Amino acid sequence: MIRFDPGKHLYTNARGQLVPSVTFLLKCVGAAPAIPRYASIQKAVARGRAVHTAIRLFAEGKLDISTVDPRIMGWFEAFLDWYGTCSLKRARHEVMVIGEGEGYAGTADMIGMNGKAEEVVDFKTGSEEGWHGIQVTLYALARFHEKRKGMNRRCVYLKKNGTWTQTIHTDDGVTVRRAMAVVDVFNIARSRHMERCAAEAGIEEWGAW
Repeated sequence: MIRFDPGKHLYTNARGQLVPSVTFLLKCVGAAPAIPRYASIQKAVARGRAVHTAIRLFAEGKLDISTVDPRIMGWFEAFLDWYGTCSLKRARHEVMVIGEGEGYAGTADMIGMNGKAEEVVDFKTGSEEGWHGIQVTLYALARFHEKRKGMNRRCVYLKKNGTWTQTIHTDDGVTVRRAMAVVDVFNIARSRHMERCAAEAGIEEWGAW
């Protein structure tokens, strides 16, 4: 059982231990850049969170559009335009996914049915970057582990002017291998870190902690 604290953006298991998030994994192995504390960057992060909140409230039927901050309206209108054209059925928003062995967790922006296959969708309010495909693939791999469903996935890029573009990621194997490598590298680094901590503490079997 994984619990999520939205305030701290932390996942914990039933034993109260931290479970790494998808974005944390990506940053640890250098696949995604750490977010610097520049005012402009922090503003973009806040914008993205606001847009995602508006999308979630819309999906829950709780959004009063008149209350949407005019500063994010363009991005939200881009979502509405995309949503009106997408062919996904039985869509659910903000779905927690858990990797094999509770090795990581994340929250997919949307999961729906595309024909007979399930599809994971991630919304972005910035420009396209190479690591986005790895991120959404990690969500899909976790979902595949849980439900043995298909692994279609796409990133939708919402624009300030109300337009959008999207990248549909196919199962060519390349991005999947990169996503699995992220998990492997993180686990190796974590294991070595724990062994070093145990050695410094004079503990022979760190796994017994």
